[in-house]
Amino acid sequence: MRILKYLVFLAILLFGAGLVFIATSDSSYTITRTKFIKSPRNTVFKFVEDYSLWKIWFLGDDPTMKFTMKNSADSKPGFKWNGEAGNGEIFTDAIIGSDSIIQNIVLNEAPAKGYWTFKDSANGTLVKWRIVGTLSFKDKYSAALQGGAEHLVDRMYERSISVLQKTVSDEVRKYKIRIEGLSEVPAKYYLYQKITSKESDLNRNIRIMMTRLEYFADKNKITVAGDPFVVYNHEDRAKKLATISVCIPVTEEIFLVEPSDVFFHKLPGYKSVKTTVEGDYSHLAEARAASLKYIEKYNYKADFQTSRAEFYRNRSSSEKLPSKWKTEIHTPIGVNVAPEAKVTQPARAIRPQPTVSTPANDEFDL
Repeated sequence: MRILKYLVFLAILLFGAGLVFIATSDSSYTITRTKFIKSPRNTVFKFVEDYSLWKIWFLGDDPTMKFTMKNSADSKPGFKWNGEAGNGEIFTDAIIGSDSIIQNIVLNEAPAKGYWTFKDSANGTLVKWRIVGTLSFKDKYSAALQGGAEHLVDRMYERSISVLQKTVSDEVRKYKIRIEGLSEVPAKYYLYQKITSKESDLNRNIRIMMTRLEYFADKNKITVAGDPFVVYNHEDRAKKLATISVCIPVTEEIFLVEPSDVFFHKLPGYKSVKTTVEGDYSHLAEARAASLKYIEKYNYKADFQTSRAEFYRNRSSSEKLPSKWKTEIHTPIGVNVAPEAKVTQPARAIRPQPTVSTPANDEFDL
């Protein structure tokens, strides 16, 4: 009996010593994971920047996961989750261009910091995710039994970034290009902003400018008359630069009071070859080339004096999955044939609103 008491006492001492060891052990960890994703940088970036898409890939093989979209106290986007793998929250701390994202993370009540970087690589994007944090006491205990902090936390982040890799690749691979033949782009009035940008940053800049134009129209009670579109004013293939006008159509002629970075113009109607792309914007270049081949095949005359217009019928601001985006490319041929737009209301003057203050992540990439 006395031996049994000694054994129980010894077990208690060992257990207490173990708790002391765990409590005083180093709880910090750094996890770094790098993946090559065969998709454009802007597409991969959006899957990480947009938290509504995290439910597709973050701990994607855990059916118990539940997500709740949240904003932090300073209105920065984020979400909370809970499931068998634990609970936590992630909020954006800063976004630098379309190259990096910094996040504040809480994992099982312990703080961490997340750092994402996105670099263009041959035929894709090199993605690095680094997490620096500390473990809660409960996680320190689990880590002691499972080989250390890195081993415990790494399983969660490794499987997440692996699912991200597969999800983005699968989404981008799904696309359709249809040459729909001759069409006509009717003349129309539109508001626009112009920018010269690197081709690699076009999609992000287009999204930012569309948002600002829609805000401008809403604040000035201007009726938007259809889907937004982009006019390609000039393209420098050698330098991989493009000068574009991002446009929203309006119902009436509008005189804008200077100074303003929003302008009014009228798109002349023109005859075109219409090509529809369903899928990620990375396939637009292939669709443009297909349009030119179609024009050559049927002996049409390409009109290089008229700027190409691309209409965003189902776009990334309303549809999250790239495979469901729909873009119409209208490549000009011949001469302008469509009738002039009719003014249904008298022209009116608009004094622009003060410049809209936007967070750092909405800065243009030039």
